[in-house]
Amino acid sequence: MASGEFDFALVDSDDGASRIKQGKPVDVVFPDQDKAEVGSFIVPNAVVFIKGAPHPDNAKKLIDYLLSKETERKLAFAECAQIPLHPDVETPPALRRIETIKTMKVDYAEVAKKMQEIQPVLKTWVGY
Repeated sequence: MASGEFDFALVDSDDGASRIKQGKPVDVVFPDQDKAEVGSFIVPNAVVFIKGAPHPDNAKKLIDYLLSKETERKLAFAECAQIPLHPDVETPPALRRIETIKTMKVDYAEVAKKMQEIQPVLKTWVGY
């Protein structure tokens, strides 16, 4: 992406932010940002609390830690360049703040359902 071999590349925001931190001559563009457009697809990270887990107190502590503003700040400044969801978390200059991005409305439950439905096709496609 940053070698100059191509005019553009489709990458995750963390890849773009990483190359900017490295001083590479790239710009990160989030598509479909105009009022009449659908917005950019944002892939959320997830943490889940499993009902009946053997250590529920530790699970809650982990979730609280991961969702804290301080952890979001650390992840924003880390090489993985995660976009914080809290609006007042400091971010590095190379990382766009979530409130400045028009995000696509997605029913992730429906996406998960469709992913399950297409598993047989995907397994056949990759020879699994």
